[in-house]
Amino acid sequence: MKAVHETSQGVPSPETCCLLKNLARPLPETVLKNSVKLFSTNELVDDYNRDKLLQFPGALLELKSHDEGKKYYYSSDLLAPRMLWLKIGVPVILLRNLSDVLVNGMLGEVCDFEGQRVWVHFPSIQKKVSIEKFRFEGKTCMHGLY
Repeated sequence: MKAVHETSQGVPSPETCCLLKNLARPLPETVLKNSVKLFSTNELVDDYNRDKLLQFPGALLELKSHDEGKKYYYSSDLLAPRMLWLKIGVPVILLRNLSDVLVNGMLGEVCDFEGQRVWVHFPSIQKKVSIEKFRFEGKTCMHGLY
């Protein structure tokens, strides 16, 4: 616990540094490929996801939000991006509850596009679902996005 606290504060002791170095080891490629990545800011997450998406094969679908309100608040007031890029086969995560079953944080995979409609397969519930455009409302703006 001490090592976690010191690391989170940015001042690891020599003992903590030694502990962390002793934990270092090569990992199999399958573990690295399927591991969870942690980032300190949403901007770093967005950069990583964009890079991975562009490397992914297939046609890119670009979905733009329709925003109303003061532009100043668009990036700071809402969790959803103003531009969403998708490809068939890429993993996606729900940003809000859509029903009692389709809940915030649920992992799915884009399986089809029909115009502006996106079909997502959710393995945990073994369902293919059409995701409709949704209106995110912040304090000062409204943001329509998939």
